[in-house]
Amino acid sequence: MKNPIYKLIGCIAFVALWASAAGATDSLKITDLVSQEYRTTLHEIKTMHQVGRISMYGMSGRIEMWYATPDRMTVSLDLGMLKMMQGYDGRRAWMKDQNNQVMELTGNERKKVINSVYLTGESYLLDDRMPGTVSYLKDTIISEQDYSGFAALPQDGDTVRIFLNRTSGRVDIAEDNIDEVAIITYSSDYRMVDGYPVAFKSRTESALPQMNSLTEMDTVQINVPIDPSIFGIAEDTSIDFYFPPADSVIVPMKYSNGHIFITAKVAGKDSVYFILDSGAGINILDKNFAASHGIRFSGEIAAKGVAGYQSAAIADVDSIRLGEIVLLRQKAAVTDVASIGIRAPGTLGGVMGYDLLSRFPFLVDYLNQKIVFYNPGKFHPPDSSSAVPFDFIMKIPAVNAEIDGHSGKFLIDLGNAFGLILHKSLVDKYNLEQGFTDIRDMKGSIGGVGGVSSAMAAVGQDFVVGPVKIEKPALLVAEGDSGILRSTEIDGNIGNLMLQQFMVLFNYHDKVVNFLPARK
Repeated sequence: MKNPIYKLIGCIAFVALWASAAGATDSLKITDLVSQEYRTTLHEIKTMHQVGRISMYGMSGRIEMWYATPDRMTVSLDLGMLKMMQGYDGRRAWMKDQNNQVMELTGNERKKVINSVYLTGESYLLDDRMPGTVSYLKDTIISEQDYSGFAALPQDGDTVRIFLNRTSGRVDIAEDNIDEVAIITYSSDYRMVDGYPVAFKSRTESALPQMNSLTEMDTVQINVPIDPSIFGIAEDTSIDFYFPPADSVIVPMKYSNGHIFITAKVAGKDSVYFILDSGAGINILDKNFAASHGIRFSGEIAAKGVAGYQSAAIADVDSIRLGEIVLLRQKAAVTDVASIGIRAPGTLGGVMGYDLLSRFPFLVDYLNQKIVFYNPGKFHPPDSSSAVPFDFIMKIPAVNAEIDGHSGKFLIDLGNAFGLILHKSLVDKYNLEQGFTDIRDMKGSIGGVGGVSSAMAAVGQDFVVGPVKIEKPALLVAEGDSGILRSTEIDGNIGNLMLQQFMVLFNYHDKVVNFLPARK
């Protein structure tokens, strides 16, 4: 099960959204179409503060944006039940999620934030803002209006397709892709603020209604004082959990059919089973469980899974208790977990993911069927010789590893009931199939939140992650045209049938995983 929430679609409406584009076809410069007067006015803008209303995820609320040249920006979203922030301080991109967990963004998520800052500051028109390159694509007509299309590539960002209105000289349309989903943002209702035209309305459209939004600004202020600290990583020192005064707490687990099950009580209700899943970007309640236990939920968020998207709502949860550990005042996603078809030992309550696992170092002991959660204030890591550093991709630990001598980025996914899964794009890139043995098609398919994918089973030559080398690894090659299988950032997935050979110690705070010898 791969990250069912994709951080609530983390790139939350930085007023504009972005896209990939083709190469240049002519030498026309975007500055040829924008007046010197406009660029002079733009150059004089050093800060901007906007406050407005936003409708997205089936909810409505407030949005606030702070921007400072050349490259700093923060956006705050308040939809009542759902509150998040995202920012860039000129070097680091970060987000504060729905449960006030703060993390630095890397990879494609960082690129999306950089693109957002680049567009907001109209850096494609000025040399003294964020660096990048702009190439002419073609002229086109959209809704009976003449536009010139350009491909803009911010330094350290992704290519952006922007469409400049030939009449007004403004960029009215921007396009981006999240996986295979094109997201188009239309800017309108321009009003003059201190001689500068500001779009007071923006609308995003895509094939996924859950990703669409409408933003309407109420106030826009230019060149107002802004506290620089607003752009820095917004650390939250509040404690939203209870851990007893012990060094560690043991939580029994049931390891069945490749899945890890633990029991928990939600809001003081009866104890039920939850899947432990490092591939889940948020704790998830099964929709039927939530409804039958009087837990209220609302909204419609695009939940990204292994092979596509499905909808999820958001719920306020007063407490989640696992033995002596208690999570307090939590936001959880709500979706139809039961429909995935995983057979739990008893009543299935949902999935425990990032919001549990990020708070405590924890050890998965498959052989003795237990999870050891460590007191974060008293934890002492083991010998570093077994340590493997990881990054977060969509809140999932991702390590560099090698399959048959070729490097890739692999998620460590406790929700993956299989072993090693390779994306077909990696296999094709290096023609890995030529070295595989015992190749056969699976009768079934692999899947999770968002859908299923066909797969081919095989045996590789070796798999190396940190100090660990696994000879003749059994593996699956999965092909998909949506969801995580379509990712350009991820090459595969390490699941429980491979991890069960070890005791696996995760430390989300230090971004390290240890593969320790299994022992009784």
